[in-house]
Amino acid sequence: MKINKIFTLCFGFAAALMISGCSATGKGVPVSGTYLDIGSMDRNDYTVLDKVEATSDEISILFGLFKIIDSNKIEFLYVPFFEEKVAYQNDDFFQYTTPLSRAYYKVLEKSPNADTVLKKSVDAKSAGIPLIFTHTKVTYHGKAIKLKTDKELGK
Repeated sequence: MKINKIFTLCFGFAAALMISGCSATGKGVPVSGTYLDIGSMDRNDYTVLDKVEATSDEISILFGLFKIIDSNKIEFLYVPFFEEKVAYQNDDFFQYTTPLSRAYYKVLEKSPNADTVLKKSVDAKSAGIPLIFTHTKVTYHGKAIKLKTDKELGK
């Protein structure tokens, strides 16, 4: 009798999960796939807008099966229950989402007029018991850069 009850409970949970469905939404910032080499550019080709920084943190519990992201977003069984907002610094969108990619997105979001953000430094702190409980906090520091158009350059 006890086995039937457990089987029925597991079957009911699986059926409810299948009926409700699972979904994840990702939003990435398109990048050109090339890195901006400011050293090879003339200083008149771009405008330095301002210093910018952003932070993202992630609490991971039990092999990452349960995560709390930025203190108010939940990911369970590797499925985010929120719209994931990340930016990658190369053209491979199918990467593992990290606090660094979230912090980079936030930096770009704080600089809507910028074409890119030149990285000054990244502060990363991680603490906890690996695989059981970890808290990772990443802060991205940089300067927002706007490239001048051909019209602005008189071309």
